[in-house]
Amino acid sequence: MTLDQNKQLILRLFREVFNQQALSVIDELYASNMVDHSAFPGQAPGTEGIKFAIKGFFETIKDLEITVEDIIAEDDKVVTRETWRGIHGPSGKTAAGSIIHIFRIREGKITDEWSRGWDWFEKL
Repeated sequence: MTLDQNKQLILRLFREVFNQQALSVIDELYASNMVDHSAFPGQAPGTEGIKFAIKGFFETIKDLEITVEDIIAEDDKVVTRETWRGIHGPSGKTAAGSIIHIFRIREGKITDEWSRGWDWFEKL
């Protein structure tokens, strides 16, 4: 895949999976044996773990909207800096924070994912 195709795959992840809550798209974007190097405690491996984590975001943060502020691609990696916004369901307070992701893409699928910046989410 080209660098632009890799970027488009990641933009599709944020647009469709997160902002449109289309969890069925996860199987199209991720390799089934993908590795989440920043998995939450107790998160299962592979796409099942990713689905579990994303469902958790939807349950905790209502009206979740993610804006990709920056996207950079080189070799088989895509790096994004995103702003996450929504309403913390239990408290009704505005929730917002910035996350940086690194994705590895091979044969048109995300095979590895790293992320940093979850401190705002963990404090909710």
